[in-house]
Amino acid sequence: MSFAKRMSRQSTTSRANQLDCDRQKVQKWVLETAGELERECEQASRNASFSASIKVEYMTVLNSLQQLPRDWETLSQALQRGLKAHGFSKLTIKSVTWNKLSVRAEWDETSSEDSEDGPCSGGADCHRAGRVDTCGICDEDRSLVALAPCGHVLCKECGQQLRHRQCPFCRQPVQCATRGLFMD
Repeated sequence: MSFAKRMSRQSTTSRANQLDCDRQKVQKWVLETAGELERECEQASRNASFSASIKVEYMTVLNSLQQLPRDWETLSQALQRGLKAHGFSKLTIKSVTWNKLSVRAEWDETSSEDSEDGPCSGGADCHRAGRVDTCGICDEDRSLVALAPCGHVLCKECGQQLRHRQCPFCRQPVQCATRGLFMD
């Protein structure tokens, strides 16, 4: 094998490793940001609000990237994907300064018509239609619900067929399923 061919393989391998490392850095930042937003949403909901917002620093992670594009949209898109399963009715992510993103989440008010049993009482009617996405169980695009207390999401139909009222992903006991914002 020629020297140039060996260098080409080595460069390709190094690039792939750097991409993996970049993706891990972005995923870690998304998880940390999601946790911060969840805490702020929890506080807002205790104050009878249906929205919350945070400002997060993003330049540190952006400057550490070696292969992924170094623009705020790279992180914004990753954060949008990471927060999709939360079921917010509206999610706005925008750059507000040279190093900060503003993340605003809104969720719908639950009315008494949504459930005969009242809010998340654990009865069979506790399931409510949520955001439409691909269910991790049946692989169909359907309304998703979040299981309490674990927070895993699946479609309403699969949620209604739970055996032994256990989460099919983590096997925790399920108290109920609800659409929209769900927090630990």
